[in-house]
Parts: sequence; structure tokens; C-alpha cells
Amino acid sequence: MAKRKRKTKTPPVGICPLCRKEAPLCDSHIVPKGMFKEVAAGGRPVVASAMRGLNRQMQGGLHEHMLCSDCESHLGDNYDKYAIDILRDGRGGVTAHSNTDSFILREVDSDKLKLFILSVFWRAHHAKNPPLENVKIGEQAENDVRLMLQNQSAPEKNSYSVFGLALIDP
Repeated sequence: MAKRKRKTKTPPVGICPLCRKEAPLCDSHIVPKGMFKEVAAGGRPVVASAMRGLNRQMQGGLHEHMLCSDCESHLGDNYDKYAIDILRDGRGGVTAHSNTDSFILREVDSDKLKLFILSVFWRAHHAKNPPLENVKIGEQAENDVRLMLQNQSAPEKNSYSVFGLALIDP
């Protein structure tokens, strides 16, 4: 019996919001898929909820056709991989404080980590599907963050402040 050939889907062509060029668009993750490694290993899907009552299970996070392959690689290579190493894998001096349920990041490139966090908000701003279609950061912030991501230049110390929390699955 002959094997059937699997059809490969042609990616849609559109305008990449990072480089603003027309190109085939990758299936881009809003939060990098690598951040969901532990969830996938446990076999439990993430449930995304929206105020409208939409509940959607997903194993690898929210994703949609958004970035061209060059820009997808740029964000992945420059920000996503670094954040996964630091935040998920604990590389680079993560000190946990069990008495306060807090942690301190040491020996971390704070500019790169800040750009990663801004990139997630920027991607969410460009999402067209639920539950993120209403996330908006404003035109000025979108352009500022887009240029920072392209040029790998972190914002000034007192602009675009970032605060983080660890979400722990008990």
C-alpha cells in the first residue's frame, strides 16, 4: 500500500508588523512555546480565559500567523532563547527565597530581559485572535517598541518599566 503524501500548507502572505515588509507569515507564538515546556511535560493544557467566557485549551500557548521568518528568528534568537534560559531554566543566578515566596535574578542582562517582556506585549498588541485581540499598547508605544526590538536597544531607565511575577503551579 502506497503512503499518502501529506499536503503542506502554504503560509499566508501578509505584512510583517516588525519589518513592515510583505512576506509569508510564520505561525508565531505570542509567548514563546519553550515557556510551556513544563506544562506540556505534565500533560496538562493551559486554559486561556477571556472576560466573554471564552475558554480555550492549548498545549503550546497562543499563536497565529504574524511575523516573517527573518523577524521570527530575530525575536527568537535575540530575546526568546535568553528569557527561556533565565526564567524557565534558572540559568544566570536565580536565587529563590522560600520564606517570602520571591526570587532574585543576578548576573542577568536586564536590558535583554526587558526587551523580551516588551516583545511579548508587542506581539499581543498585534494578535488578531481571542483572547488577545483587544490588547492594545497604543500607536506610539507600538512604534517605540518595534524600533527597540529591531535595533536591540533597550528603553531608557525610566520609560517602559517592567515588573514581573512568577506564577507557580502548586
